[in-house]
Formats: sequence, structure tokens, C-alpha cells
Amino acid sequence: MADEAYHIGPSVASESYLSSDKLIEVAKRSGADAIHPGYGFLSENPDFADRVHKSNIIFIGPNPESIRTIGDKMAAKLFIKEYLNSIIPLIPGYHGEDQSIERLESEAKKIGRLFL
Repeated sequence: MADEAYHIGPSVASESYLSSDKLIEVAKRSGADAIHPGYGFLSENPDFADRVHKSNIIFIGPNPESIRTIGDKMAAKLFIKEYLNSIIPLIPGYHGEDQSIERLESEAKKIGRLFL
């Protein structure tokens, strides 16, 4: 049902549908006011979402900061713990800076006591 088509490059992904420059250029040339990144790849790329926003085009998906938070498992867990812990249960764990054997063993013992 499409009445327009735009060539974005060869079939090599990095030279076509993963090229944010080409996608934004085509969106501007076509007069599109929004980009839906699909699933995977660009939908999980906060830098692409940033570039789309900075080009005054609507990014159909999460904002770049949300993508960054979700992509960083530690940050996601800390976010859930702070804002959603009453809704989403978390498996206990240790995420501190001190990664020494002694500290990790101590934290493991604390976690183990939770399940006894």
C-alpha cells in the first residue's frame, strides 16, 4: 500500500537500515515527522534516539535515557529498586564498588541467609 519508496543503500545492514545518517536524511527528504525504529538494533540504541530527537523528528519509542537505563542491567535494577520495588520483585544481589573476594563472600552469605 506504500506509494513511496526510498533507497537507503545496499543489503549490508551497516550500510543501509542501521545507518542513522541515511535514515534521518530519508525521513527529512520524505517529509516524515516520525521514525519507528522497528525491533532490536536501532530501537535499543539511545544514540540513534538522540539523533532523531535532535533532528526534530519524533522517535516512536522510549526516550534515550530510558533506553540507556534499560540497556545497563545494573542501572535498570537500581531504578526498579528505587521506584518500582513494591511492584516488581527483585532477586537480591550486591552491586557495590568493592569487588574484593572478601566483600563478595560476605555479601553472598547475607543473600544466602535470606533464603534459609
